Amino acid sequence: MKPVFFATPADFRAWLAENHATEQELWVGYDKGTSKYDEDQGGRR
Repeated sequence: MKPVFFATPADFRAWLAENHATEQELWVGYDKGTSKYDEDQGGRR
């Protein structure tokens, strides 16, 4: 199963409203984004 990415919490709620009766599972994808720490460390932790 591939993850599904939602742009907003409202999009996630709409997906649940439409699919909760028929879907058995959902993989939710998250975008990591960047942080000030990542920029200072050149992306290394």
